[in-house]
Amino acid sequence: MTHTAQSMQMPTESSGRKLLTIVVPSCNMQDYLPINIQSVLQARHASNVELLVVNDGSTDNTLEVARAWESAHPNIVRVVSKPNGHYGSAVNCGIDHATGRYLKLLDADDSVVASGLDALLEAIEQFPETDLFVTDYVFASEGEEKPFSDVKCGPRAVELPQWEPFAFDDYLMDPLIMHSMCYRTELLRDVRLGPAGEGCGLRLHEGILFTDEEFATKPCALVDQVVYVPRTVYRYVVDRAGQSIDTAQLDRTMGDNCFVVQSLFEWYRQLSPELKVPMSQNRRAYLETKIAAMMVVHVRRRLRSGLHELNRPVVEELTRAMDQLPLSACEPSLPMKLLRKSGFKGYEPLAKMYARRHQSEPI
Repeated sequence: MTHTAQSMQMPTESSGRKLLTIVVPSCNMQDYLPINIQSVLQARHASNVELLVVNDGSTDNTLEVARAWESAHPNIVRVVSKPNGHYGSAVNCGIDHATGRYLKLLDADDSVVASGLDALLEAIEQFPETDLFVTDYVFASEGEEKPFSDVKCGPRAVELPQWEPFAFDDYLMDPLIMHSMCYRTELLRDVRLGPAGEGCGLRLHEGILFTDEEFATKPCALVDQVVYVPRTVYRYVVDRAGQSIDTAQLDRTMGDNCFVVQSLFEWYRQLSPELKVPMSQNRRAYLETKIAAMMVVHVRRRLRSGLHELNRPVVEELTRAMDQLPLSACEPSLPMKLLRKSGFKGYEPLAKMYARRHQSEPI
């Protein structure tokens, strides 16, 4: 049966539990939080949301700004404050404190589209057994907004069912990013996702950047039922100076990005015995494609950096790691093909040329 947004029931709070917790990791975000919070409050069904602002040791007035919104909207906005531990630490704290049935991340300098958030809440009410809701988003840059859908773009784009559940294993989707994802909270707390022997659920690495990729990847090993809601929910700002994806921060953030990519590769290699769940061909292919895509992006970052002597051995190591994944998951870019063919002898001139051509593009 095909559903539409108009045919879905309106969300209620009859169970006494909010439908959705939106976790907002916040460190020195005093100038961006008001837009972020207001965008959630504009939704018609905002009363079904717990907007959980996690103050991650801010040294500006982020905590004071968040507390003011909490005082004005105590039934929606909730603030938790902790010492600085970077993004992964803030997300871990959010997962621990969330009370909603579902959980979505929202970076403090981004915002939501109210109508899309309403559609997501309606879908959550309609399909309460779903593990993962997938939605669309927009890239916002220099005053322009570019709509994007992880399930409609890319080489493996497939026609997914809309507004109704389907099994993760039945479709081979292109890799998702956290901006399009909303998980069932209890799935994130499944001990099979946590460090062995610690009795906790998903734990992102702390003290480093780019751990949103861990959030977008690891839970997919356990996701069963999925619902695709073809509405734009997330507004992703990609032109703010100082972001981890800012090209000016390229060399400073390189180590963090490499650590996350390599740790996810190692996690996948040891995955199946630890989870004790069968891994279908589609699920394996999805996870391999996701990790391979992160490797390709990291190689591009290395090529654009000026630290050629330091970057070359890392690129060679990642290339060898990709060779351990199925060829279908590792469609290399043209620079990687050239490097492999030359035995990496042409690394420095190729890197200089690549950096000149792609200097102004976002990573």
